[in-house]
Amino acid sequence: MYRQILAEVAHARGWIVHVYDAKDVENQAAGILAERTGEVLYGPRVTLGPPWAKDHRMALAATIVAAAKPRVAPGAQELRALPDSPMRP
Repeated sequence: MYRQILAEVAHARGWIVHVYDAKDVENQAAGILAERTGEVLYGPRVTLGPPWAKDHRMALAATIVAAAKPRVAPGAQELRALPDSPMRP
């Protein structure tokens, strides 16, 4: 419930809020990244080592999923990606 309240307050301020399902966000990111999934989601652990952990990987996955979604502030007009845009859903 507190997440919903925080999201409503953020929307009232004109902030864009992205909510994700922690159980599925890595799979969603993998769908976006395709063959680069291992490199992007697991590469930092190999390169940086500890303390890079599952929580960091999940946050990175959520960022990738959020970045792939259209960014529309409450009350703003939606902008659509061009047909050849790499961010096209």
